[in-house]
Amino acid sequence: MTPSPGTLNLPSDPPGRPGRLVRRSVAAAGVCAGALFAVIAVNSAHWMGATFPGFFVLPNRVVPSAALSSWGPEAPRLFQHQVLAVDDVPVSTADAVYDAVAQHPPGTPVRYTLRAPDGAMTHEVVRSRRLSTIDWLLIFGAYLLTAVSFIGTALVVLWLRPNGGATAGLVSASLGLGLFALTAADLYGPSWFVRLHVLAEALFPAGFLHLALVFPTVRAPAVRRPLLMGAYLSLLLFALVYECVLYWPSAYTLAHLVASGAHGLCGAAILTVVGYDWLTTTSALTRWRTAVVGAGTVTAFVGPMVVMGSSAMLGGGVAVNGAALTAFIFPVSLLYAILRRDLFDSAIFNPSAAASGADTPVVALRVAKTLQASIERLNARCGGWLLHAGVTAAGVLAAALIGVVAFNSASWVGTTFPGFLVMENRVIPSVALPDWAIDTTRLFQHEIVAVDGTKVESARAVYERARRQPPGTPTSYTLRGPDGLVISETVPSRCFSESDYVSLFGAFLLTGAAFLLAGLVAIALCARSAAAWGFLSTGVVGGVFVLTAVDLYTPHWFFRLHVIAEALVPASLVHLALVFPSNRLRRGLPLLLGTYSACLVLAGVYELALYSPVAYSAVHLTASTAQALGGLTLIWTIIYDLLTTRSVLVRRRILIAAIGTLAAFAVPTVLMGASGVLDGRVPVNGAALTGFFFPLSFAYAVVKRDLLKVDVFLARAVALLIALGTTTSAAVLHGLFNAGGRAQ
Repeated sequence: MTPSPGTLNLPSDPPGRPGRLVRRSVAAAGVCAGALFAVIAVNSAHWMGATFPGFFVLPNRVVPSAALSSWGPEAPRLFQHQVLAVDDVPVSTADAVYDAVAQHPPGTPVRYTLRAPDGAMTHEVVRSRRLSTIDWLLIFGAYLLTAVSFIGTALVVLWLRPNGGATAGLVSASLGLGLFALTAADLYGPSWFVRLHVLAEALFPAGFLHLALVFPTVRAPAVRRPLLMGAYLSLLLFALVYECVLYWPSAYTLAHLVASGAHGLCGAAILTVVGYDWLTTTSALTRWRTAVVGAGTVTAFVGPMVVMGSSAMLGGGVAVNGAALTAFIFPVSLLYAILRRDLFDSAIFNPSAAASGADTPVVALRVAKTLQASIERLNARCGGWLLHAGVTAAGVLAAALIGVVAFNSASWVGTTFPGFLVMENRVIPSVALPDWAIDTTRLFQHEIVAVDGTKVESARAVYERARRQPPGTPTSYTLRGPDGLVISETVPSRCFSESDYVSLFGAFLLTGAAFLLAGLVAIALCARSAAAWGFLSTGVVGGVFVLTAVDLYTPHWFFRLHVIAEALVPASLVHLALVFPSNRLRRGLPLLLGTYSACLVLAGVYELALYSPVAYSAVHLTASTAQALGGLTLIWTIIYDLLTTRSVLVRRRILIAAIGTLAAFAVPTVLMGASGVLDGRVPVNGAALTGFFFPLSFAYAVVKRDLLKVDVFLARAVALLIALGTTTSAAVLHGLFNAGGRAQ
């Protein structure tokens, strides 16, 4: 059988194991892409708060066409100029330029000697600047977002439809542009992947030409393959030339302008073919399926096409980084069309379907059904002693965690502390109580550098200096903010009272223990229920996150466990939203897997950035914002189901649990979202004051409203378990609390 035009031909797999080679390749590519993303994201974090010249410098000392409008008119005048000297001192590397500027405070006028692409020598005086968090998001954040969207789309399409008619073109274009955007975040320092960036910059226009020939419809079948072969080989040759002239400034600028012109042309080609096919197609179904992709393509590529084309025509005088602000819309719209509009069933990815009229099931749905069947078989096998043993072991570990953090936290009562809390990386967390002496919110996410003029290397040193003097003693702290600005603050020390303990650690312990108990009870009662697994995920992840927060300020035993749980909270909330009140896993499985994968990547980046204060604060604020989005997703699904369900029985069963969930997550969602938007200036510990409503309402709904459809005996057992657990926890906490008070 002759393959359809544009089909991606792969080596055949052994009988009975279709797609195994392709999926192994996709998995390996995903791991490599994730590792590359993590490295570049961590490296780029050092830019936040850094003092820089007011423009970027490439490894060849050429000023790239990248800047923000808020930086003033100086930067565009210097685009594609090579820096020769700083304050009349010759420089030979980009690092030398940055180091010379970093020796002075922001706002210092610095004199540069530059050479234009035509060889003319010029002198410019530019004031140095501090790169703020907003600057980082608009430049590096846009690059990273674009990279994730394009690379992720390429891997998803290749995984789900490796032999689709448009797959090869889409994968080539998306991977090329994704790598180009990802390595752009590394281009201005430390420049580890500059040659990979140049290769992607030169080659990805060939991928977009390929895509234009197969998307939205296959065109020019007689000349397509020779045309594509010529385009790929020509641009590969151009890439080799580009690599050779990388450190020849004038030749580099010319090659860069040629590449920018090619980028503008490929954007115009995509816009032309999408618009033409959408307007001329006679199939209403095809038009409906491709409407979202067409709108996303226009929105994504109009801006980049104009920016790249203008930069090429004006000798690089136009900043091209703005192209990353809209490009990500294309892969997002494509994924939406795949998941919501059965795009894989159209002629775009399935040419044979258009010819034969066959109604092939959506690949994503088949994957979902297979995974669901596997989970059900696993649940059936775990329905006996294995499940009970697992729940028992988890319960023992949970009890041990609760006991350890509760015992350690009891030592806080009666101790003198700085008036704020300090984490192991010397960063002040977004945690405070209203009655503390001063408004410590302005110190949140600042790193403590010195106490009374003496440099400190650990959080323990900060606490020890506070304990040497009586409460109320003013102490001077030198702090470095996330933006790199160093400030000094005088804060009187305080005595950590019993009411402070109850309001802060008591709330954490109660909420964390309740979450863990609810999750374990749910899976023990009904392991076959999708809702039970959602409750387990939210209960365990949320419980570990809140409980380890008790340990976060000392003795820091579970610091790394805490940040892993913090990164996974959004995924657990989305998981619960997809199975409660209604089961949406049939359509939402790709979203669930994608969310867990994204959160795992975030956790990896979080672990790498843990002891780099500026990077830590950036990742923490990202995690807080993601938690707010996860909470909003859960709240929206609950309200929607309550308002739209026609079943009185369903409404009766979920009403109490739904009200408790809303009461539990409304305040945390607002606090986490506000903290993420306001650079961590909002105390988030108040989220624990309402969180325990969720497990308590869930337990009540199980016992009184038969939420998980368990029998009367189990319902009574649950009631007894909750009563015993609550009583025991209260007794243990009371004993530890009194022991801590006597110890002081």
